[in-house]
Amino acid sequence: MSDVSEITPSLDNAGQPLEYLATAGQPEEEHLKRLAGAGYKTVVDLRTPGETPRPDEWGKVVRRAGMEYVNIPVAHKNIDDETFDRFRGLIRDGGRRPVLAHCSSANRVGALLIPYLILDEGSTPEKAKEIAAEVGLRSNRLERAAFRYVSAK
Repeated sequence: MSDVSEITPSLDNAGQPLEYLATAGQPEEEHLKRLAGAGYKTVVDLRTPGETPRPDEWGKVVRRAGMEYVNIPVAHKNIDDETFDRFRGLIRDGGRRPVLAHCSSANRVGALLIPYLILDEGSTPEKAKEIAAEVGLRSNRLERAAFRYVSAK
């Protein structure tokens, strides 16, 4: 599979932490068309209903491009265990791959990625933190929530 930055060179904060998982800030419709054409199956939107474009409207755009749309709303302040569980389950589902996970900047994507990398991919905490930062994690609060979740598992 081609790297997401090759498929959509203008996509903000585009990252490819795993062969089957691309990460990004808010894509545009043209990005979605290119990703669908490259074989992407699922778009996971981590934005909340109050953000623009609204997830319900954005879901229609994603489906028109030919991909499955999943909204897992994540607030900027904290992430609960159920949200981490849901994200991990979705990314583990091979039938939904490859996946683009995005929010407005990729900050929340990076936070959700930490437990998946450690618990499901066998990454070290240090490496998971490094990858999360590379894809866009900037929030210490969300990073702490991710490591709290990992330590509870």
